[in-house]
Amino acid sequence: MPPPLWRAGTAVLLGCALVLALTAGKAAAVWSTGIFFNPDDAMRAVEVRDLLGGQGWYDLVPTRLAPGHGVPMHWSRLADLPIAGLILLFRAVAAPDTAERLARLVEPVALLAAFMACQARLGRLLVPGPGAALAACLLAVGGLETASVFVPGHIHHHGLQVTLLAALACETVAGIGATRGRAAHAAAAGMLTAVTLAINLQNLPFAVVPGAAAVLAWVLRGREAEGALRTYAGALLAATALVVVVQIPPDRWGERSCDAFGAPHLAACWCAGLVSLALTLATARLGTPVLRAGAALVAGVGAALVLVTAFPGCLADPFSGVDPLLRSRWLADVGEALPLGELLRRDPAGAVPIAAMLMLGAVLVGTALARSSGAVRARWAVVAAFLAAGIAGTCWAVRVAASAEAFAALGGAWALCRLFDPARPRRPLAALACVVVGQGLTQAGWAAAMAVGPGRVAPAPVHPVDATACFAPAAYAGLGRLPAGLVLSTIDPGSQILAYTHHAVLAAPYHRNAYGNRAALLFFDAGLDEARAIAGAAGVRYVVACLTSPEVVEDAERRPDGVAARILAGAPPAWLRPAGPASGPVRVFVMAPGDVSASQDATAAP
Repeated sequence: MPPPLWRAGTAVLLGCALVLALTAGKAAAVWSTGIFFNPDDAMRAVEVRDLLGGQGWYDLVPTRLAPGHGVPMHWSRLADLPIAGLILLFRAVAAPDTAERLARLVEPVALLAAFMACQARLGRLLVPGPGAALAACLLAVGGLETASVFVPGHIHHHGLQVTLLAALACETVAGIGATRGRAAHAAAAGMLTAVTLAINLQNLPFAVVPGAAAVLAWVLRGREAEGALRTYAGALLAATALVVVVQIPPDRWGERSCDAFGAPHLAACWCAGLVSLALTLATARLGTPVLRAGAALVAGVGAALVLVTAFPGCLADPFSGVDPLLRSRWLADVGEALPLGELLRRDPAGAVPIAAMLMLGAVLVGTALARSSGAVRARWAVVAAFLAAGIAGTCWAVRVAASAEAFAALGGAWALCRLFDPARPRRPLAALACVVVGQGLTQAGWAAAMAVGPGRVAPAPVHPVDATACFAPAAYAGLGRLPAGLVLSTIDPGSQILAYTHHAVLAAPYHRNAYGNRAALLFFDAGLDEARAIAGAAGVRYVVACLTSPEVVEDAERRPDGVAARILAGAPPAWLRPAGPASGPVRVFVMAPGDVSASQDATAAP
């Protein structure tokens, strides 16, 4: 029989091969055209280019986004490092553009392999039997939200965060019942917690689990678990301090931002670390689990009160400070930021597969927990806590599902291995049960079931909507040949314009860009004279509209006498002069001199 490591390696390879086979078309498009399918991938590439071009490590202000009004992005330079490193490596053997495309293809695949390795290891730690690693990997691929973050060309931090979380779960679970190396697992968990929070707060709901598990083990076992808790706390303290020094400039150490790692999150990590250290110092005086539980409760409540008093603003929605116009007209329509309940109301076909996979996964994880014992039961308890945090996070913002689905898949792996356990008699319906569990534990299966269900035929839209057509590099080739200037477009294509051309843009889909995004919304929502005044005040040189963009279509329907409606009708105002081809989805206009009346027809312009 082949060693377990070989079987795990096979599972990793098969899982990666399945994802790559499903996404081969996108990989080919990235290689042949350089397309960015997602605005965040385009902005990440722009950020990395600026870094390699000499922009300061601590300077996260995009130089061509709303020039003169830009603010630091809420992203982390740590996520830029692997991409920048790959680009520099490939530049030794390829042209800069080719090197960047290679990096964009290699980085997601490398993260996918690391994620699959963690998933396979978790399967082996939790489920006895030779098929656990394979089932855990393949069911994780069935989670469309999880698989989507590893699509070739996807270089934003989502794939990195899912991989870091899988590694954090591995270290937390592996430390339970370990006969040796328990301190190493605890130290790794502490460091990974700090790093994942530093990159993005998407994993914030999960970051509590390793520390809570270490404290609970200390409560139950006392001195036996004291060393692991102390090591975890020390690693968390050291790693967060290092992250602050590496990531945040000294003049911003006290910044109370709640939408990115800053003083509130540093304080929370340090409170957790110091409280944990204090508890370990008192182990000798707390001789029973009841006393230790009481001490942990008092210390935890005290630390929480300190944090709430010091940073009350972070208890609210991190987007609560966003301009009300941006919240209602833009942020409220960003799918990944919607609560699961709201997505269920707006798009049941898209939300039901997510909810069904997570709920069935929760049932199976709970069943595995109930039917296990000893160290394996404790490991399943940790997985259940991770999944519960993921479900709660998904209910707040759907983007968290990409991290949560992998834990649901572990419950499916347990169920499948139980059905085909060689030590158990084969049941006649085992194969059918396998199919049912397999489909139920994959978002892809639920999506297929929803697709073949009865539905109503929607009326054909007045204007065709195809957002993907607005992201193709060829659509902006004409704009790229024009002299550099400030471009005003709807919000979503802003990142692609930055990535494909040398122009600056006023708007792009980032909540900190309040000035530029508000100006773009007001421009397309105003009458012609007011719109021209808004563009002139901002110093706009070009106006760009993608005819199939949902934003442009909605603006035209909202304001029939506005700029978007005139462009869709083929009759732009006189002060917008065509500056590119009249074919394709994207139209480019240059602002005319100030002596042309906004009320004139385009055909009457001089």
